[in-house]
Order: sequence, then C-alpha cells, then structure tokens
Amino acid sequence: MNVIIRTDASVEIGTGHVMRCLALADYLKKNYHANVTFVCKTAMGNLCDWLEDKSYNVVRLDQELNWEQDAYGTIKAINQLFMKVDWIIVDHYGLDYQWEQKLREKTRSIIVIDDLANRNHDCDVLIDQNLDLDMQTRYIGKTPPNCQLLLGPQYAFLREEFYWERKKLTQRSGTVKRVLVFLGGSDPYNTTFKVITALSKLDLGNRKIDVVIGASNPYKNQIEEFCKRDSHFCTHFQVSNMAEMMAKSDLAIGAGGITTWERCFLGLPSFTILLAENQRRSTEAVESTGATRCLGWEATLNDQVIAEQISKAFEQKEMLLEMSHKALLLMGNSECQGIAAIFDKIKDKL
Repeated sequence: MNVIIRTDASVEIGTGHVMRCLALADYLKKNYHANVTFVCKTAMGNLCDWLEDKSYNVVRLDQELNWEQDAYGTIKAINQLFMKVDWIIVDHYGLDYQWEQKLREKTRSIIVIDDLANRNHDCDVLIDQNLDLDMQTRYIGKTPPNCQLLLGPQYAFLREEFYWERKKLTQRSGTVKRVLVFLGGSDPYNTTFKVITALSKLDLGNRKIDVVIGASNPYKNQIEEFCKRDSHFCTHFQVSNMAEMMAKSDLAIGAGGITTWERCFLGLPSFTILLAENQRRSTEAVESTGATRCLGWEATLNDQVIAEQISKAFEQKEMLLEMSHKALLLMGNSECQGIAAIFDKIKDKL
C-alpha cells in the first residue's frame, strides 16, 4: 500500500496536524506494511527533519506556494515516487475540494482529516475526531453524497502507547502530587511561561511540575532557564513518552487540540487554555460533559488568575475525581477505538 500524507507544522499553526498524522502513519506501517511519504512545507517550525528521523520519507514544498502550486508540487512528488498511490491523506486547514479534485486522478481514494467544517471537500472518507454539539449536521452539504463520515472522539488519533497505558491505568486518588504542563508543540504566545510563572507563586510543597516543551517552541531557552531556578520544575523536550507522563500525572494544564483526547483517554483531570479559534467549539463541548475546565482565552489570562484556579483545584479532590471519571466516560471503553476503529469502518475501501 502506497500512502501520501499532506500536512504541515510551523510555529504559527503548531505541530498537532503532523503528530496526529504520524500516529496514523505508524498504524498503517505496522498493520498494512504501508509505504508512507509525508509532503510538507518548509515553514519555520516544520518537523521535516524530525519525521525523517522517524524513518519516513519527506518531500519538502516551498512555504510560499498557493493551493494550486501546492497541488502540482504534490502531484510531482507522486510521479517521482510511485507507480500508483492507494491513499492520499490530507490534514490541512488551507486545502479544500479544489486541491482534492486536482489530486483525484493520482489516487484510488482520498481521506480528509478536518475539525472546522468551514469548507467543501471532495473526498471518500472524512474524519473529525473532535466533540461538537452539532457534530451530526455540520458537514451536511460540504462532502460528496457517498463520502463516509467518521465523527467524534472515538476516532481520535492516539498513538499505540496510549492504549498500553490505558490498560495499566488504576483509579486516581484526586490528590495532586504531579502536574503536567504542555501548551502544544509550538506555543506561539509563550503560554507555558505564563503558566509556570503562575505555579511558582503557589505553595507547591512536595509537588512536582513536569513542563513539556514542543519541538517548534521558540521560547525553549527562557522556559528552561526559569525552571532550573526552582527544584519543583522539570523540563522535557519533544517527549516520546507522553502517555506515560499523563498516566503518572494528577492534573494537567494544556491547550485544546489532540492532547485533549489524549488527556481524556487516560482520565487525566485538566484545565484547558484556548490558544486558537479552532479549539473553542470542541473545548466548550468537552467542558459541558465535565471532563475538563476551561480557563478561557490565553490573551485574557494573567498568571494571577491561573494561580488562583490551580490553587483551588489542589484542594478539590472530589472535583478532580469526577473530572477523571467524566473524561474516561467520554472516550468510551471499547476495544476498537481510535485508528483501529477508523480502519474497521473503512476496510471495504482498502
């Protein structure tokens, strides 16, 4: 099976698109012996080298290309690499049905990964892993009549490590001994620094704060220097054991996006900070279930407000236990979840 994945990472858009596509690529490689190639632009904060370190072939596109040039660049890559492409997977807010129509003749099927529902698509399968109050109607008229829609967090792109940790998961105590701070792969507003400044104002006692810094974070040095001055804090750079860290944590402070589903899948109580508009609807929906508490928009928060909310949470054991329970309930307990559930649904198209 030959697969092309068209996605990007940058300081501006973060690393979430590439990370969820990597989970998909790993699954295809392991279970279908797929030959997977990523096609990515070379914007600042891209993960091209990192993907190559993961043993994937990467074709680089110029960051200034418009959608049509982007399509022809992808077609050129296909012509040079493969006799035939079975799947083109596109996870990109800047591409729509026009790009997909250009690629139609180069592949048997197109999978689109989306969570905005703000544009039309020409695809065979559309996957939206987010929770939305209008989930069942938001793609009406935006996809072909025969397009298969896979909607909801039961289709979340979780790496295999999360399933291992879920099987080992024990009942949480509600006592906060370890806090995980991760504001995405790029964190363009340096929200991580705002959060750790807030935490440093608290009486942390014997609590430990794990601060995860993404590969595209431009403020890495500032964060590391701050954390070195306080033994409560420990920094981790572009970790490969996020599931293990979440399982060992008692409370998380993070952004929306794919890490929302990772936290929920492991029943990790969390406070979510909104960094981008595309995180708002799903965060509101998750908060309505009781699985997280939204602190609000990054731009409206200061370290004092964050400190007050976290300080209260340290003393609210029952609230954290309930949040954990709601998060696990939201993700379900079926053996066939996530990427496995996706391919169980579309196996007739393989």
